[in-house]
Amino acid sequence: MEKIDIGLTLVTVQVGDNPDNIVRFDPADYGLISRVKQITKSFEGLDEKDFVGDTEGKEELDIAAEAIDKMREKVYGEIDKLFYEPVCNKLFGDRFSTKEVESFLTKIIKVMGKYIEKEQKESQKRLEKYLPPQKQKTRVKKK
Repeated sequence: MEKIDIGLTLVTVQVGDNPDNIVRFDPADYGLISRVKQITKSFEGLDEKDFVGDTEGKEELDIAAEAIDKMREKVYGEIDKLFYEPVCNKLFGDRFSTKEVESFLTKIIKVMGKYIEKEQKESQKRLEKYLPPQKQKTRVKKK
C-alpha cells in the first residue's frame, strides 16, 4: 500500500502551567476561520434563561443548575468544534466559569490569527510557483 503525507501543520499550544493542557489546530485549515466566526456568533447574547426547561414542581436552585449544565454543554461543545479533539473537559474540568471561557477564547483566537496569517502568506508563495507570472501593466500617459 502506498502512503502519502498531506502535510498537516498542526500547531500545539499549552494552556496555563499544566503541560497536559494542550490544544492543537491546523492554521492551513481554512474551515477554522469559519468555525471561529461561528463560535463568536453563537455566543452573542447567550443567557442562562435560554436554557431553562420544564420548571413545574422544581426548586429554583434545581432549575438554575439544569440551565447552567445545558449552557455548559452548548458552550463546551462549540469550543471543542474548533479543535480536533474534545479539549474543554481537559482544560476546565468540572468548572464552568464564563470569565475563564472568555479569557481562553480571546487568547486562543489571537494565537490562531497569528498562525493563520503566517500560513496564508506561505501558502500564497507556494501557489505562485504554479501560477503564470503576472505581467506588469504599464500605464499610458495621457497628453
